[in-house]
Amino acid sequence: MNRPTPPSTAYLDHLVAETAGRRAALAGAAPAGQAADAGPDDDSGAPADLVTAVERAAEGLEPELAEIVRRLHEHPEPAFEEHRSAATLVEVLARHGVEAELGAHGVPTAFRAEFGDPAGPTIAICAEYDALPGIGHACGHNVIAAAGVGAFLALHQVLGSAGRPLPAGRIVLLGTPAEEGHSGKEVLARNGALEGIDAAIMVHPYGLDVADQVWLGRRLLTWTFTGRPAHASAQPYMGRNALDAATLAY
Repeated sequence: MNRPTPPSTAYLDHLVAETAGRRAALAGAAPAGQAADAGPDDDSGAPADLVTAVERAAEGLEPELAEIVRRLHEHPEPAFEEHRSAATLVEVLARHGVEAELGAHGVPTAFRAEFGDPAGPTIAICAEYDALPGIGHACGHNVIAAAGVGAFLALHQVLGSAGRPLPAGRIVLLGTPAEEGHSGKEVLARNGALEGIDAAIMVHPYGLDVADQVWLGRRLLTWTFTGRPAHASAQPYMGRNALDAATLAY
């Protein structure tokens, strides 16, 4: 009774193994006990020089991205109230010559910026920035915002530079508010935010380096249990106990 029960690591072990498998697949090798998957012929990714250029551009943005993390953390705003956070991100984009639409798709705290050719493939980078009510940025959405803005600006800086032809395609930065229990992305999708988008990507801070994290989605529901009063001693069978119903539902 005095010995603590150690927590199981089975789930984390699974995540680590899954990530190792994906890395092996990208490298062209097969995980232990599995056959190699050749995959499509065009899965080699971007040219090495382009990857290096984007990485260097992102590294150059580090001071500004760190400032985004700090500013959003100091002024946390819950779902659909992220006016200051959205304005901060739009301000950073403007400093780099990128015009963003604030209040995009009918949501006052959403924003959208893009560049490239919409006739080609379109990738959207999602940036979250809402905080947990009464807690703040414990889920790290301030980091998500900085990562999304940084990825977009690094691509914009490199692909929009003189001497480098812009590939046929488009990059969209979507500021997506109200992730914490308010389905902000669903609202944006219903208003056309994902029309013409071929793929949407995002990164989320986590305690491990994983390729895929199984998150638990949730919705906020309000239930009302209504009982029926009765004499507790003489006629209890005439009543209904709302607490019993709530307990059973729980």
